[in-house]
Amino acid sequence: MFFIKILFTVLKNIFNMACPFLAKQGKSTENCQDPDEFLFEDGYPITQTSPFQNLIDYCKPADLIDNRKQFIQYPLYLKNTLFQPDHSKNLRRCEFMEKLIALDDFKKAGNKLYHTKEYEKALECYEKGYGAFKYLEFKTEEGLKFKTIIDNAINLVAPQPKEINEDKITKAAMVTILLDLSAAMIPLRHYNEAVYALSEALEYDPDNASLYAKRSQARFHNLASDDNELNLALEDAKTAAHLSEKFSNLIEKVEAKIRERKSEELNLVKEILTSLSRHGVGETEEVSDEMEFEQKVINRMMQKYEEMLKFYQEGNKYHQRINIRKELAEVQPIYYKMNKISRLTVENPVLGNALKEAGFDVNDKKVIAAVESIKRFKISMAFSGGKFNDQLLNFCIEKCSEEDRAKRAAKLEEQPKQGWNWLYTIIGIILITALAWVLKKYIKFN
Repeated sequence: MFFIKILFTVLKNIFNMACPFLAKQGKSTENCQDPDEFLFEDGYPITQTSPFQNLIDYCKPADLIDNRKQFIQYPLYLKNTLFQPDHSKNLRRCEFMEKLIALDDFKKAGNKLYHTKEYEKALECYEKGYGAFKYLEFKTEEGLKFKTIIDNAINLVAPQPKEINEDKITKAAMVTILLDLSAAMIPLRHYNEAVYALSEALEYDPDNASLYAKRSQARFHNLASDDNELNLALEDAKTAAHLSEKFSNLIEKVEAKIRERKSEELNLVKEILTSLSRHGVGETEEVSDEMEFEQKVINRMMQKYEEMLKFYQEGNKYHQRINIRKELAEVQPIYYKMNKISRLTVENPVLGNALKEAGFDVNDKKVIAAVESIKRFKISMAFSGGKFNDQLLNFCIEKCSEEDRAKRAAKLEEQPKQGWNWLYTIIGIILITALAWVLKKYIKFN
């Protein structure tokens, strides 16, 4: 890593030039150093969006989904290279050293934005630097006319060094740019995307302890990580500690986070048991498959926030996205709490064992119904404690109410049909019986 920084400096002095693919740059006193420490903090994830999201997501007809499976799996920062401006694409045809200098300039431009907390703009710069060496391209100029991006229409171009020295430099450059990408993603809470970028960096430098440590942190600081992700975070922490002693304390941090999550689950189980013991098991055995109304509303709200982020991303409305993120940060804890309650069933080992120890039969339909009733009440209580945008809340309530009314109307239409079916059956039985009686009399008479 140190070697490549020296190389960049030497090359800049030799060529004494700014990147021809960036706007003209004068000398600046702004901080353009790489992000040394990632700004890790606990948070709920926000899916990364792209200014080209409509082009990326568009798929018609539906049967073409099978023809774009590989494209769907690529990270967004790689997908975006398909749509980079012409001057960035021209860079790909330059000589190795020219690309290396350009990548360094893109990095420095991104670093300046990073240090002024303009993380989305920094990401764009880092993506352009990344796209100089690794990118997607359409096989023909007609590619976009198909509208739907399919696997057969694009190529993945990976770095292809011609010499051993170039190979070492390229790998080091890819690691640094991927580190920068993930560093900018973390404050934006693009945890999953950061994990992908760090995983790709590890392909170039599989013995880099810092990469394992950062990937571990990206996983365990994500409050939506499930047990599997937390276990992967622990594996990364152990690998980082094995490669470098300075990360030995990371293992305890991950284990503490796992204990904290289990404690939260245990507290929820205790609350359910307390309510069950206090109110007892009712007589009903029915468990509704219908989602709690409040859960429908908050699901709709989360969907709208995602749509707004995409809309403002495509319109390049930076400040609007910041405001949406702030609102979303207040809604997400309620959303994930409600989901956590909803997913907790008697099949869960913690809840199931606790019920058995308290003397409840987990196979008893009345017990299951009682547990579901308590969960629904807790979901409603969690929702009532939220602070929401009133305009968006009222919109989502109205939309969910319309859907419920439409479902009830559809059921009412079905009921008369079912009633007539029973009536026709009864009339048919009567007619057959009468016909049989008449035939019997007729035979007897003859």
